[in-house]
Amino acid sequence: MTDEELDAIRERAARATAGPWLVGDGELDGFPGSWDVWGSDYCGIASLAKTAEAAKFPRDLEANAEFIAHARTDVPALLSEVDRLREKLSAIDGVLSKCDRGSRDRWPGALLVIADIVEEGS
Repeated sequence: MTDEELDAIRERAARATAGPWLVGDGELDGFPGSWDVWGSDYCGIASLAKTAEAAKFPRDLEANAEFIAHARTDVPALLSEVDRLREKLSAIDGVLSKCDRGSRDRWPGALLVIADIVEEGS
């Protein structure tokens, strides 16, 4: 995934309603069988309604609502993990770039440094 794609995801996440988001049974609102996703301030985010037309295409509305609601916190967490792993990869790449590919005697030391990088923050 490119930096531009990750930046676009970050921008979308930053513009979305603050989280966490909650899932509610639409029955509470008089719409049995439907599910709502609410912001932490109880503003509506999404409604997944069970309509006659939608009944032709069975879906697990509750699972979809849960997925949407958790995306609000899951996406930023995943972006943080991508950043963390990219930092580790960059550090490892820095160590490897200093190794002489023809001189194997430097590799054991490099591997110890890489092991430290990998273990750090795991």
